[in-house]
Amino acid sequence: MQYQTASFRLVKLDSLSVKGSAAATFRIAKFRMAAISRSRVTDANGEINIEDLSLAFYLCRKGAGGYVIDPTEYHGNCSLAKSAAGGIQ
Repeated sequence: MQYQTASFRLVKLDSLSVKGSAAATFRIAKFRMAAISRSRVTDANGEINIEDLSLAFYLCRKGAGGYVIDPTEYHGNCSLAKSAAGGIQ
């Protein structure tokens, strides 16, 4: 059996201009495995794309990076039914 993977796409939009916000940092971790996380920074279009994630439930939290830190945790499920999770605005 071939190992199944998923991808994760996150888009950070500026609340005023509704354009992508570059250089925003996010921490992405598997549920209940917060010690093993990935920090990623949005590109010029406000996007983060991660490929080859194992199928699992993930948590995403806004970090530093020139923006107000948002303590809200966002959840996404990478499963065979969904090839991507996210869309934080």
